[in-house]
Amino acid sequence: MKPCLLCGQQRRLRESHLIPKSIFKWIKDTGSGFLRSGENLDRRIQDGPKAYLLCGECEQQFGNYETYFAKNIFYPIVNDGAAAFSYDEKLRDFVISVLWRLVSYNFLPEEADPDYRALLLALEEEWHAHLLGEQIVSRFNRLHLICGVDPRHPDEIEEIEMPERLIHYFARQVDAGVTGSQEHKFIYLKLPRMLFIVPLQGLPETSFSNSAIYASGIYELDGAACLDPMVGGYFYNRMHQLNGLHAEISPNQQQKIADITHQKWEEVKNKDLGIILDYQRRQ
Repeated sequence: MKPCLLCGQQRRLRESHLIPKSIFKWIKDTGSGFLRSGENLDRRIQDGPKAYLLCGECEQQFGNYETYFAKNIFYPIVNDGAAAFSYDEKLRDFVISVLWRLVSYNFLPEEADPDYRALLLALEEEWHAHLLGEQIVSRFNRLHLICGVDPRHPDEIEEIEMPERLIHYFARQVDAGVTGSQEHKFIYLKLPRMLFIVPLQGLPETSFSNSAIYASGIYELDGAACLDPMVGGYFYNRMHQLNGLHAEISPNQQQKIADITHQKWEEVKNKDLGIILDYQRRQ
């Protein structure tokens, strides 16, 4: 028996997915059937990161948010190519529940910068109280969503060279982090086809276009964009970082990946992975 991360009660904890299992299942089902660890790309994994964090009741609360997100937003976009979706407050609660777990379990224990740490502590406290139903979110209440497989603004397509794997990253990878500059700081959650951004400091509304998520509304995928070059620059640099990690994969594993791709191409080519690989080759 240990205290639940959310309610604080001494209870038998469940092994919780930090990011919903359904996301990783979709990646496997629409690809080669394999996942690789973000920390060690030489190693195959069966599922996303997990930890004993929540009791059964709190796990069910978060599970309700995840079911709502998968049914009403994620699957319509990634499977059906939906151009718009309607949403209510459960979308924000889903994003908050995922990022709150990551902040509590990963980001805060690893954050040494005092400025970032102070912001994360304040965010964790406010979001924790909100998830318990004790208060509404007031300070860290801004949420933006950018959707698609190529986040470049139309005016940038001819001007900026596309980093290797950028399309694959936005189309199919999972990522999250806290970053920014001295003036602007933000936390993000990257899911297939979706990039959620929560400003922590700076980043006024003029930094975004048609991307705000409110308590409820209709979101149209076309036209949403981030106009701040610092945010775009971060993800371009993130691509270079990920390219470096891929370059470190052992030659033996690289050959295995190439062999599997070749052997499974007939099986994969009509799945999402094959469609994205074909699109990426044509850019």
